[in-house]
Amino acid sequence: MPESDKPGFLEFIVPGDPEQNTGGYRYVRKLVEALGDAQEGDLILLPAEALNSDGVFIDDLPQSELVAALAPAEVRTGYEITEALRIA
Repeated sequence: MPESDKPGFLEFIVPGDPEQNTGGYRYVRKLVEALGDAQEGDLILLPAEALNSDGVFIDDLPQSELVAALAPAEVRTGYEITEALRIA
């Protein structure tokens, strides 16, 4: 069984594609495609810097849409990993 198929798998996401010179346009939508099979018990951590002050990613996708697209996995953000891992 691949690691990502195990219940409770923890995934780390780092914003930006080193091969892309545009700063991440369409990047979040690619994350949704890649993580679309997220399962209940999965925790997806995103750096808070990936969002602007309105909770929107660089490619105009609101955080709420990303959370809905990846449900039932839990999506958290934080400036530090310890902040993101705190139980809300």
